[in-house]
Amino acid sequence: MKARNALFAVAMSVAMLACTEYGTKVCDYCEQNNPLKACQYGLECVDYMCVRPGGNLPGECGDQGAAEGGDDTYCVYQTCAASPIHPPLKEDLETLSDPFAFHPDTRVILPEDPAPTDQTAGDILQAQIKESHGVQLAVQAYTAGISLENAIVLGTEASNPGVQTLVSQLGLAVPGEGPSPGENYAFEITGNQILVAGLGDAGVLHGSQALKQLIRGEAVKSPSAPLESRVVKDYPDVERRTFTLLLMFYHVPPDNDGDGEQDPYKYTHVPVDLDIARAYLHHLSEFRYNTVLFSLADIVTWASLPQPQNTAISVSELMDLVTEANVYGLEVIPFLTGSSSSHGWIGTEDHPVEYTAEYSLANDEANLAIYKDVLQEIVSEFALVQPLQYFHIGMDEDLAFGPRSGDMHRQWVNEAYGLLTSNNVRMMIWHDTWTLTPDYLYNYANYPDMHVGVWHYSTFIPDDIYTKINDIVSKGMEVSQAILENGRTPDFERWFSNPSPLKQGFTGLFWIQTGTTCKQQSFDYLIPRNIRTDAQKFWNARTY
Repeated sequence: MKARNALFAVAMSVAMLACTEYGTKVCDYCEQNNPLKACQYGLECVDYMCVRPGGNLPGECGDQGAAEGGDDTYCVYQTCAASPIHPPLKEDLETLSDPFAFHPDTRVILPEDPAPTDQTAGDILQAQIKESHGVQLAVQAYTAGISLENAIVLGTEASNPGVQTLVSQLGLAVPGEGPSPGENYAFEITGNQILVAGLGDAGVLHGSQALKQLIRGEAVKSPSAPLESRVVKDYPDVERRTFTLLLMFYHVPPDNDGDGEQDPYKYTHVPVDLDIARAYLHHLSEFRYNTVLFSLADIVTWASLPQPQNTAISVSELMDLVTEANVYGLEVIPFLTGSSSSHGWIGTEDHPVEYTAEYSLANDEANLAIYKDVLQEIVSEFALVQPLQYFHIGMDEDLAFGPRSGDMHRQWVNEAYGLLTSNNVRMMIWHDTWTLTPDYLYNYANYPDMHVGVWHYSTFIPDDIYTKINDIVSKGMEVSQAILENGRTPDFERWFSNPSPLKQGFTGLFWIQTGTTCKQQSFDYLIPRNIRTDAQKFWNARTY
């Protein structure tokens, strides 16, 4: 960790020096360590950092520089160049006669009865145009006889008669292919109006987010300039486009007493920054993700686990965050592991769960009872806000089939499976590819409704992984892949070409952490680039 922090210090200095070449606005955002703001102007402060156990894959670091730290090599890429962001273009641009200019009387016309995501679509376009063009647009619902001139018209043909009228007049066709057609969209810019049409509400939001990127990117090149007329269409190749939001960050001292041995993990609680969590949700929506895993460690004061801490949030605050995700087009999957690992924990002052070779939960009936109570409370609370399809209970090396498993672990998985199944929720686990063996495949057969997420480590991908995965699929399991390093591994294209049901899975998973310690370690700098990198690959055009 010290090596990483030292490297960040050098890296940030390099970025700030490079920043001066691109103007005050860019430089200010880089120096303020505010990539979310920088991205609003289509700018990048830092591309990404890659961490490769045991070394780098060829060509990953190039001449950008690397620093050795123990057994790991950290590579930091630095840029601070103007980088306008454009939406993916399914077809070549069709240039029409006149550009579209924003005026004070320009309106955003939503469906007659707008869905929450429709309102979000209108709000984000209103805010972007205010920021980039200095024009405050009115947002209103469609009414009979309303003029469609000088307007941005959003919706589906079923939800907004104005969309139906313009689709017919312009001959605009939304793509119908892909694994989730309701997310497909098309938009057309003419001199008279902008039409954003989706096959479903999700497609309307995605199309509006793509239009927002276009407006922002064009404004970087030529502030306040009209938009050139064009047609843009796109649809996702991947049904589930997912990131993981770790709502608590733990600082773990490696050696408290100086004896050279790593102490059992003693977690130092860091307050959850809900504003940062919301900002990440907005950013995920902007790049058209549709699922987010909320990793729930001990950050919430549950009725069955009252842990009054100045770092905890209330159940209502958590559910407000879930609602925020929903209106930005993101389905939330709760993630609560019942064992102790780097991915969270559940425990009390009387029954602490520590990271030890024995895994104390494996021998603690009290903690298992607490876990089940909290599990049921989460399921019940989510049912009041959004339909709950999946519940993620942990990594398999911590569970019933991993090398650290024991009788208590098996009991825990069995009882969690039974509880979730009785609530019509599918249990979800992840399994590292390098430990995936045929024995585990046979054990999985005991849980026919379980979702198995296969976690790829870039340097530990077995040659026969797809044979193993297809074996699971043939047994009726639902399987997906989580690709470490956010798709920047050689395996990503191999994954796209694999003719298995994996394209319907949960992909591009990455830990987004929200504690204040993360900001000190510059995680905020790294995330936006990672989100964009994956977003480019999950849609049909795969380019911005």
